[in-house]
Amino acid sequence: KILALKEEKRYEEMLAVCLETREDRRMTYLCNAFVALRAADACFQLGRYAECEKWAVEYIRWKNFFDENEPLLYLQKPVPFVGECLDVVMVKEGYSLLICAGLKQGNAAYLEQYLDELQWNEHHIYVQEEIVPVLVEAMCSLPRQKAFETTIARMHGHEGLWAYFCEELTKYEDAGHGVGSVMDIIKDVAPDALMTEEK
Repeated sequence: KILALKEEKRYEEMLAVCLETREDRRMTYLCNAFVALRAADACFQLGRYAECEKWAVEYIRWKNFFDENEPLLYLQKPVPFVGECLDVVMVKEGYSLLICAGLKQGNAAYLEQYLDELQWNEHHIYVQEEIVPVLVEAMCSLPRQKAFETTIARMHGHEGLWAYFCEELTKYEDAGHGVGSVMDIIKDVAPDALMTEEK
């Protein structure tokens, strides 16, 4: 039911079902991880970023718990849908939601801490839908910091991701926002990107 509500973008109901499910005494540890991830997702979509952060932190705690207790994971994994909540893509979604929730609250600490977990230095990557627009907004509105420089350098190293970032940056500028702070970072960490644009 939670995934059906997500598909229909009925996020208030999705969050309500997550909270209701948490009260079920039959909940396994893995079910708790699944609910935490989906609750974080719902809260983000609803613009409730502090709650999203809380749920995403809980999800990462469960992820770390299962990293240390793999036999338990394999015992609980056969449950349909729930069993997939710690697959590689889902874990990256969890980190992405946490990073986005932090940035939306003016905090880049999670970006600095967990950027490597997104594995954007690989050839085939997962990019959560909202993270690039959130990064653009944060980089343009928050004070410059090392995490932004590292992120831009990382994105510039992946052709598809860089194209997506530039597209979102252009949209942000076209909406009337200043992008000078981002252009300054690009000039410092990926100057060849600007040279390519000038050509």
